[in-house]
Amino acid sequence: MSASTEASIIAEFFKRKSIFITGATGFIGKQLVEKLVRSCPDFEHIYLLVRPKRGRNVNDRLKELLESPLFNIARTINPNFEKKIIALQGDILDPNLGLSSTDECILIENCHIVFHSAATVRFHEPLRLAVQMNVASVIKVLALCHKMKKLQSVVHVSTAYANCNRNNVAEMIYPPPIQPSKIVEASEWMDDQVLDALTNKIINDRPNTYTFTKALAEYVISQDGKDLPLAIIRPSIVGCTWHEPMPGWIDNYNGASGLIVATGKGMLRAMIGSTQAKADIIPVDICVNMMIAIAWQTGIKHPNTTIPVYNCCTGHLGSLTWGKIIECGLGHLDTICMENAISFPHLQFTEN
Repeated sequence: MSASTEASIIAEFFKRKSIFITGATGFIGKQLVEKLVRSCPDFEHIYLLVRPKRGRNVNDRLKELLESPLFNIARTINPNFEKKIIALQGDILDPNLGLSSTDECILIENCHIVFHSAATVRFHEPLRLAVQMNVASVIKVLALCHKMKKLQSVVHVSTAYANCNRNNVAEMIYPPPIQPSKIVEASEWMDDQVLDALTNKIINDRPNTYTFTKALAEYVISQDGKDLPLAIIRPSIVGCTWHEPMPGWIDNYNGASGLIVATGKGMLRAMIGSTQAKADIIPVDICVNMMIAIAWQTGIKHPNTTIPVYNCCTGHLGSLTWGKIIECGLGHLDTICMENAISFPHLQFTEN
């Protein structure tokens, strides 16, 4: 099957389907909405879970999202797409995702496909908030999915580093480091000071609360989502676009982009790490294309005996190292200089 034929089959799957997306104002979520609008234009509606923020209501935030240059190409292909994208006020931290009874009813009666990408990606988020955002929110999303009458596919966005305590990570869900229900319960009643003091002991051999809670979330899915048409995608480090809708698009300083900018401005001079360590960076458009393909595959293949897991990373194929990234980046500074640099860019890795 050619790539164009497969793309048309996937677009056909999304035809007249209603889609619910959490995390749509985040980096991956924005790209996902744009790709659906541009490549699957015959969808029925896209419902976005959006919370008010800094005095802006959900419709203002939706307008800001859709007016982004990211959507310029999509707008020429599908000029009236804004009419089919609806912001639902809610918050993954609130009971029932903060949805009104009316909005919940809309999703229950009409939704076919769910993408859950909302999460905190801060490595050292306080454990309470990390658990509430990355674990408890999954429980809430799955509870909603169980009520949906037309549900055909659910895609949960995890991370390739959820099981970073293992030398080899297969496409499977591993036993949890602790029962998720216990840590969720503890996060609801335990004193902040006590919980913070116990964090390192609780996360054990995980390097941070992010990877720890992402591992717990996968196990929650294996238990609470076993009867749902569900799949998990595990992206590695998500970077700027490779090709779609334009090369090099990014809107944040997370991951590699933050490292490059901080180095280019002369702010970052040394860091712990190895120049030989692999930089497993996956372009966000590759990640989003895979999410959409997984939604299609899950929809046409369900039921599965086990919940499928897809590692979205370069793996053994990738040869890019952090040393190479810095070398290439610094090599361009004679022609492409960053504004307001505080010193001449230089970065040295140290392993101690």
